[in-house]
Amino acid sequence: MRRMLSKYMKNSKKSDQSVVGGDRITEIRNFESRLLESKVRMKDTQKRKKQFADQQDAIRMTNAVCELFIASFLFIIVTIPVFLCFLIRKIVIFEPIFKTVTVLGIHGKPMDLRLFNSDSSAFAGSSLFWYVLRRKLGLSGPGIRIFNPDSREYGDSFIFNIPPGIFSLWFVQKSSGIAHLDRNQVDREYYMRRNAFSDIALILKTVIAYFFHSEANGSSSRIRLFEVDFLNLTMDEAVKRIIDTTQSDEKRRFFFVNPDCFNQTFDDPEYLDILKKTLDIFPDGIGVKIACKMLRTPMLENVNGTDMLPFLCEAAMKKKLSIFLLGGRPGIAERTKNNLLVRYVKLKIAGTWHGYFDHETDSEMVINAINNSGADILLVAFGVPLQEKWIYEHFREINCKAQIGVGGLFDFYSGNIKRAPKWMREIGLEWLFRLLMEPRRMFKRYVIGNPVFLWRVMRWRK
Repeated sequence: MRRMLSKYMKNSKKSDQSVVGGDRITEIRNFESRLLESKVRMKDTQKRKKQFADQQDAIRMTNAVCELFIASFLFIIVTIPVFLCFLIRKIVIFEPIFKTVTVLGIHGKPMDLRLFNSDSSAFAGSSLFWYVLRRKLGLSGPGIRIFNPDSREYGDSFIFNIPPGIFSLWFVQKSSGIAHLDRNQVDREYYMRRNAFSDIALILKTVIAYFFHSEANGSSSRIRLFEVDFLNLTMDEAVKRIIDTTQSDEKRRFFFVNPDCFNQTFDDPEYLDILKKTLDIFPDGIGVKIACKMLRTPMLENVNGTDMLPFLCEAAMKKKLSIFLLGGRPGIAERTKNNLLVRYVKLKIAGTWHGYFDHETDSEMVINAINNSGADILLVAFGVPLQEKWIYEHFREINCKAQIGVGGLFDFYSGNIKRAPKWMREIGLEWLFRLLMEPRRMFKRYVIGNPVFLWRVMRWRK
């Protein structure tokens, strides 16, 4: 500081010889006080940085202790009993206890893991708690990936800054069928929000996810349930199917089926007949996923309309396709349009029309408006089964290549109805949220309808 003061004084003498001595002293004192303030602020900043670093170290230490404690508990009550069972099996039928797999470890380096020799992922993975105790794996973290150098992507190195975890967000979303983003994006979501509370919540969600988890190996492209065939696709494949239809020479209608839809087919033969004559039907909801697990025909993804719309809008923007919104109470479709245009600025929405018109007398007028708009994709939100019946009846008259029944979609995107938080969707409890929001309207559909649906599935399977 003295050097800076002397330098400042020399420069001051050279630059202004006419300054009065008293003014110069005042100026020097002001400069000195500013330097002292800067020094104090620097010390405060360094002190805060040290406190923050100490807090982070304490958090990491606490997390590590908690992780080791939980892993030790699970190792004792899960790994050891399973090991004893496989040991007895080896003695009796000479089957090996372990099988070895090579995975991507921390920093992306290959690492060998010994899993129990079982086709069940739950039994096979119960040996992994030993690796948590050895600090080679985390209890929670980015999902464990089989080693394949060619599968690495540019920009994925952040995933390997921490050890892969036995419990992962990817597994939870994959089990519930909502892993519509690629694996790196899901792992990035976990990485950015990671804390002790989220890790504990992730472990609990994983336990719940095992109830509807199913291995998708050898899945059929179509699944039959109650005489209705529906497509077994990923969300990307479903959206591509719709977009490809708009650029082909034929028109297609697309419907979604959930447990309530299947229940309605038992009381409405006309609706059942329409579904049987429709080639493009997508599975919607955790109930259908559980049914597919019961039938031993694993469902790849939960391709519901609410999750599909963002992907459909992005694909429509890229292909410069236009969408017509038909349905909902007066004003709902228009509000949906405005909200979508805020998020997707270049999206072409050809027009909107509410669903409260006389379907006997005014359908021709509405169809003329749709055709005159030049829309490529028509979204119809009348509710099941009215929308399916209306689309089926006027299918040839409507020029839109892709005609989609979307149920209550506009209510969510207009802001009229709040959607369940993501953590509830991840563990298959979106229906419970809807029930809590509208208990009177949803009681029969969920509290009575869901058990009836699963009971019918069991009978149909037999």
